[in-house]
Amino acid sequence: MEKKKLGRPQGGGLVAKTTRYRKIKLPGHPLAQKDGQVYAHRAVLFDKIGPGVHSCHWCGLHIAWGASKRNSILADHVDNDKWNNSPENIVPACYRCNLHRHELKSAPVLKETCIHGHELNGSNLYVRPDNGSRQCRACKQAAFNRLYKKRKNEGEIK
Repeated sequence: MEKKKLGRPQGGGLVAKTTRYRKIKLPGHPLAQKDGQVYAHRAVLFDKIGPGVHSCHWCGLHIAWGASKRNSILADHVDNDKWNNSPENIVPACYRCNLHRHELKSAPVLKETCIHGHELNGSNLYVRPDNGSRQCRACKQAAFNRLYKKRKNEGEIK
């Protein structure tokens, strides 16, 4: 069986191992493992967007490198080709979008309005940091106001 020559992958470095995703040897890279290896797609994305907090390309959730599993940046291949590590093909994704997008072969369908008809975007959109669920700020405020009014009428609040 003849081995394919992989050449130099996008992101630089040498091909270290052929696994599900391409790994490259980049000792000293911020995402390098103890042995100096980095997944090529993660290195390309890190070099493209840099460190810090970024938004998920698909849903807008705030995610960061090395955060908890649900809030960590995953390098997502837009065309679903794990060997295409060009910077235009790699985008930051949250755990939920990365998981569901590959199951559905498209971005998750996100509701544009809440059940009361308020638009779910801009300043009216709240994304819970613990689970990434999207909530309507207007509805949350209305629920808070109802609860406050009820407690005030019952004498719990002065």
